Amino acid sequence: MKKMKNMNKMKNSSTTGSFAVAEPSGPALQVCRLIIVFLLVCSAHSLRAEITPLDVIRSSNTLVLDIYEASPEITRKVLDDITRVMEKVTDFEEIADRVVQKTCVGGSGDSCEQLKTEFIALLKLNATRKLGRYRADRFDYLGQVVEGRTARVKTIAWFQEDSVELDYILEKKEGRWVIVNYIADGVDTVRNYQSQFSRIISKKSVNFLIGRLEKKNRLYRKERSEIKKQL
Repeated sequence: MKKMKNMNKMKNSSTTGSFAVAEPSGPALQVCRLIIVFLLVCSAHSLRAEITPLDVIRSSNTLVLDIYEASPEITRKVLDDITRVMEKVTDFEEIADRVVQKTCVGGSGDSCEQLKTEFIALLKLNATRKLGRYRADRFDYLGQVVEGRTARVKTIAWFQEDSVELDYILEKKEGRWVIVNYIADGVDTVRNYQSQFSRIISKKSVNFLIGRLEKKNRLYRKERSEIKKQL
């Protein structure tokens, strides 16, 4: 009994003593918990047999929606939290490779690499740029089609009474499923960028396209920097 009392005393002192750390509270605590749960889900492939593509999409979308609900308005922290979720489940480099390798004709290796770098930055910035105006507030999950190491998850994204058929194309890499393309109302994101880039490069040049992307990225970063910080 004496030993158990001593152990309880040690346990209490470890949480209330001078080394205690203040925990976040309110919306911040809820967001922290959601992110931890999401990261555990994404890493669970090493602990159980299989995480399906549908699991990946459903869990990431749910986390993004919950981040919105935990914050009364869109702040830089909200955008940063959502960006981290998207980076966890999206292979932006693969998306950029599929576009740049198909369209960077007549440019040097360095210019094609620079085009890819600016395009990856654009994809990440543009993904959260219009949040609050065009974001979904709920999803219907229609199922998945898996063929080997590729998969397609079919959803309907809703914003109030408007809906978009949104399909996610995923590939299995290093044991986990990641998004490599989006198809919204039949418009293939990768093919759409391939068409735009090819048209600009054929009329102008690779360097002209790089300059255009750099300009857009500066604008989007400025917009993001002007969003107020969360206190």
